[in-house]
Parts: sequence; C-alpha cells; structure tokens
Amino acid sequence: MQDSLPTFLALKNRGISHHSTYPFCNEEEESTSHLFTVLSLELAGMVLLLPFILQTLTILVFKEAFETKKNHDRPDKGIQSNHQNIGGCWDLIIKIAGARTARPKRTSFVYEASNLQGRIMFSGCASSGASTVTAATQEALVVSAVKAKSLGFCRILISCCSKSLVSVCILQCSPNWQQITLLSDLVYLQQRGLCYKTLFVPRVILGSVCNTAKFAL
Repeated sequence: MQDSLPTFLALKNRGISHHSTYPFCNEEEESTSHLFTVLSLELAGMVLLLPFILQTLTILVFKEAFETKKNHDRPDKGIQSNHQNIGGCWDLIIKIAGARTARPKRTSFVYEASNLQGRIMFSGCASSGASTVTAATQEALVVSAVKAKSLGFCRILISCCSKSLVSVCILQCSPNWQQITLLSDLVYLQQRGLCYKTLFVPRVILGSVCNTAKFAL
C-alpha cells in the first residue's frame, strides 16, 4: 500500500528517478507517510485560516460600497438611478438569499441585517409561494427593506448572489411583471426616505444565510 503511490521515494526504489527529496521542504524524502503528514498539516492550517480568508474577501467586496465618493453630490447629468450611486456609511448591511427544492417545488427566503460593527439587528426566514429562487430572493429584498425602514434605518446595503435581481435593481435590464412590482415597492420606500444599494456577491460571502434558506424549506 505504501509503495502503490508514485512518490519520489517509490520511483527511486524502482530505478525510475534519481532523487527522492520532497520539493516543498527539501529536507526529507517524499514517502507516502511524509506526504500525507504534510498534507494533513496543510489542510488543518487551511481550516483554521478559512474564517479569516472569508472575512478578508467580505471586506474587499464591500470596500467600494463603503468608500465615500467625492463626486457623490455633483449634479446628475441625464436620468440616472440615484439610489445606486450613494457613497458613505451605511446604517445596515442586509444579506438576502432564496432556496428551492426540486420535489416538491417549494421555495423559501432568508434575510439577515447587521450594522457596520457586525452586530445582527434583525433577521427572518419564511416559506414562499414564488416559483423560482430569484423570485423568492426578491421577496426577501422587499420584506427586509420594509423591516429596515420601519425600524428607522434609512441607508441600507443589500447583498445577494442573484445577478439578474441586481441587474433589475440598477436598471440594466428590462424587468418582468414581478420585477416591475419590486421596483414599484422600492420607489415607494425611496419616496419615504429610504436610500439603498444592491450589490452582487458570491454565495461564499453570504455563508450561513444561504444554508439557512435551505433549512427553511
């Protein structure tokens, strides 16, 4: 079993190779036991560093959204989507996600709102009558935005892993009838003082929110 893997030591013993030193440490021979010992330590190190890696990715993804833009207060030229051009500090970061099962066809959504210090201010999950994950995520967007406004938060950053939903919110594509309803709800909230921005992020950034959406089914 130990000689079945083509390690440098095994190849040297078979006369195929003339060296057997493990190239990543240059100290010991690359045997099966040494190889798996090193791999185990490397994997353990990756597991310990994973939370810090995800935190760094989150900071990098949200960095641009948090930066204050000096040209933010300049007069707009033409018709623009003002709610997508807001710089400065946000009151809340809201993560939203949807999920769907194949059999039976059920959907659910989850939202989690936290302040800039990372404290969770409110969260929620519910089953949905939507037929797609995007539509369920749309429900999460509206419900969480209404909840934030009712609690007095007026500047919110909404992150989700649905590119199509973000494209609709920033007016980069033509909405369907369901998305027109979404835009109408957001305009209503805007007229009452809500400022928001939608941001696409990978599922790994949303983390437990996506997993919770699956358990809510």
